[in-house]
Amino acid sequence: MSTETFSSSSSISSPSTSDPPSPPLIAKCLICGMPSRGNHFGVLSCRACAAFFRRSFVQKKEYKCRQRNVGKCDVSGNDRYQCRACRLKKCKELGMTPENVQMDRNSESFDESIASDGSFSLALEPVQHSTLYQSLKNPKILIDVTPTINKLKTVLASSMPPLINSEYFKMNTLERMKFALWNYRSERKFGDLKFEKQIVVEIPNKKWECDLIRIANWLLHSEHFRMLPLEEKMAIFKKIWMRWRKFEKWLISVDTFGHKVYKENVIVCSNYNAANLNKIQIDYSNITDRSNDEMNQLFGKQLWRMQREVAKPLAEMAPSTIEMTYMLCQLVWNSLDVELDNYSVDVGEKFLNEISENLHQYYAEQNVQNYAWRLQKLMKIVNNVKEIEREREEMMKLAELFDVFKIKLSDKDLFIC
Repeated sequence: MSTETFSSSSSISSPSTSDPPSPPLIAKCLICGMPSRGNHFGVLSCRACAAFFRRSFVQKKEYKCRQRNVGKCDVSGNDRYQCRACRLKKCKELGMTPENVQMDRNSESFDESIASDGSFSLALEPVQHSTLYQSLKNPKILIDVTPTINKLKTVLASSMPPLINSEYFKMNTLERMKFALWNYRSERKFGDLKFEKQIVVEIPNKKWECDLIRIANWLLHSEHFRMLPLEEKMAIFKKIWMRWRKFEKWLISVDTFGHKVYKENVIVCSNYNAANLNKIQIDYSNITDRSNDEMNQLFGKQLWRMQREVAKPLAEMAPSTIEMTYMLCQLVWNSLDVELDNYSVDVGEKFLNEISENLHQYYAEQNVQNYAWRLQKLMKIVNNVKEIEREREEMMKLAELFDVFKIKLSDKDLFIC
């Protein structure tokens, strides 16, 4: 339950830099200067720098300075193509400490007394309102998601993205989406990860609502998306938000665990929880009366395909943040399985052309060699995600046909997979 052509022109103009709206005051990360979302390992920092610091210790990384002058490289911008040795040195100098990084916890270690942070526990009330009714076959839980849909429409109708500053208007399209991804990740407030022995599949609840609103806010950073009629925005969002959310979790998993994602089959599940896919048990009892074995036969294949066909190639190529952003944008706009009017299709093509040109410029500035190969790999991963999610959607239709689930949503298109 619980988406190359380069063009140098576009008919969509950028906001004027002469009279931008007054931005909200946002605390800056002391390491890279990007927006901060709190204190991580003793230092005011963004989620990306906190994850880099934790990953460096968990994976016992040893970096070499790109300029052989450790500590003097510019690490603003917070990207993988920048000097990691100097970035880690700056983290330490500013006071980041590894005491809260569990260096001795690995895919084999599980704490019997670990309590979930709530991400996998069943909420006492489903989304906003719920009504129990009896069918002739089974009792069903009817979940009214109308209040959530109304909130979503209010967000998507906005004419400006949230959490921007004066520097934002100097960014190109892909850089703005990258900025939005940092905001999305910062709001997750990652803590130290603990390995769970069981995942309980939830009835859609308030946490799900928060996730979809945050993904909607990410989309709003695309000027092209904001130009679409609200009905078109809703149609696109319903189709892509769940697959975007799942792909982002695999990106975070690779960013956190590196090659361990496929060598030891580990994955980040939530802000505080991780799992070993070989050992985790998934409990479906909240959404069905069928056995866990039956449900694993229906949906387990897609999980392992994501691990092999998405996580493994991601770990092998170690994409930068801008490349991750590019893939997430392609997942939204490229070959959408949604009927859109000609205007929306044209807008989507212009968006894809712009981010392709932006990525080309990024590779040139970073002096990345053979980037055509990298582009091919990036798009292969995106296409694998879409193919796997289409398979999952077919499994969902099959499950509905055979009355597998004991819950029913007022708008089933919002949770298609």
